[in-house]
Amino acid sequence: LGYGYHGMVLGAEITVGKHKINLAIKKFRDTENEGLVLSSQQNAQDAMENYRAAKTAGLKVLPTYRLSKDGSSILMTNGSLGSRRCYSYDDVLSDEARAVLGRSLLDYSELIDGMFSQATLASASNIALLRDAFFFIVDEKSGDIDFVIGDLDKVATIGEGPNMKQIYESHNALTVKWALRNFLE
Repeated sequence: LGYGYHGMVLGAEITVGKHKINLAIKKFRDTENEGLVLSSQQNAQDAMENYRAAKTAGLKVLPTYRLSKDGSSILMTNGSLGSRRCYSYDDVLSDEARAVLGRSLLDYSELIDGMFSQATLASASNIALLRDAFFFIVDEKSGDIDFVIGDLDKVATIGEGPNMKQIYESHNALTVKWALRNFLE
């Protein structure tokens, strides 16, 4: 389904009783940043902690997000199902998605308002969003567009201090702008 700095995401179909459930598995990898090496288990644990903080804050996150037994993967809701396609920040939109997105920005007011509302809520809870934290869900038949904060290794809890909430309100607002610009261009 995709890959990034922290790992790759694979599709998974799981059977529970008589029901088949379409999920995704994010397999984390070891990473290095400025000499600091983090194991796949640490990266997965950090993403899990970010998910808990985001969910506690009331942010719009994926409904399923579970750490694997070995601690190096996360099982999560797959936003692509039927005519619905889930796009991350770096994904190239399909021709079908491009066709339904050929509308004016006024048609996206609910999406834009919702994203800015989430940015404000995140800031109030000392959470910083990075621009690729947002996933866009596009129904390629109806043209409906929604979003979730889906890349939880791209969310960070921040410390408190003078003016930190205001600084992160500005940061999170710019994050929304960057995510929308990249998605709609």
